[in-house]
Amino acid sequence: MEATASMRSRLILNLILVAVLGLLGGYLLLGEDKKKEVPHSALGLVKSEVQTLEVQKSDEFTLKLFRENSTWNLSDPFRARANQEAIKLILDLISISEQNTINATGDFGFNPPAYTVKIDDQVIEFGSINEVTNEQYVRANGDTLLVKTHYGYNLPYEVMMILDRKILSRDEYPTRFISKNWAAEKNDENTWSLVGYSSNKPINASVLQVWAAEWRTTAATKILRSLAPDGEPLQTIQIEFSNDSSTTFSIYADQDGYLLKRSDEDVMYRVGRDAGSRLLDPREVGKTL
Repeated sequence: MEATASMRSRLILNLILVAVLGLLGGYLLLGEDKKKEVPHSALGLVKSEVQTLEVQKSDEFTLKLFRENSTWNLSDPFRARANQEAIKLILDLISISEQNTINATGDFGFNPPAYTVKIDDQVIEFGSINEVTNEQYVRANGDTLLVKTHYGYNLPYEVMMILDRKILSRDEYPTRFISKNWAAEKNDENTWSLVGYSSNKPINASVLQVWAAEWRTTAATKILRSLAPDGEPLQTIQIEFSNDSSTTFSIYADQDGYLLKRSDEDVMYRVGRDAGSRLLDPREVGKTL
């Protein structure tokens, strides 16, 4: 009798524990579903689908950009590649929730707006900052919203801020370098070799691989909005890429190092003497390996 009563008590206790665990599991699942709920964007856009951007800062400048594969490019006021992190900050505007919409009328600093941003066909205007909440008024799709001020602070306050300092983009993987007297190319086995290079000491494939990789990782110390210097360049190097595109670098030397001018852009990249020497001549890379 006592044994039967004990077993019955344990069975009831187990059933109670199963019920409690079931309720707890359901509660946690419900909580997870709520976490997954994403507020609707006030713009109704998807970051990965955006193709064009335009940023106008009052009457100071207007930037026009377009996306090509995963690279953003500036088309106006001149041609150059855009810094991908700077673009991400601008596209964060898409995350502004329609829940930020306010029911109020007034000027709110939109006449004229401090910034006007156009993402594809959606226009966002930036007004004044609410001194009480330290939030900024923005206008989109005819609605006025109050948003965190970092959206406005993330916009470029000068043109050069939007530019990429890397001399090659993330989509540009070199497969061939062509200079006046020699060429370096990568074969189907991803091994680099030199053609027509005059040197008493051959340059092995591993050195060439490091040299080609340095073209992808080299960043300018400064970007100059200027025309190419007078006179012939010290050297020109055409680079062909795996995506079937190509560009030609005209390289000039001065007392501060080297200036690199891409044929498809309207800016010049300043690099130091050591970095420039390694790009010009793969033998310089071999000296440090």
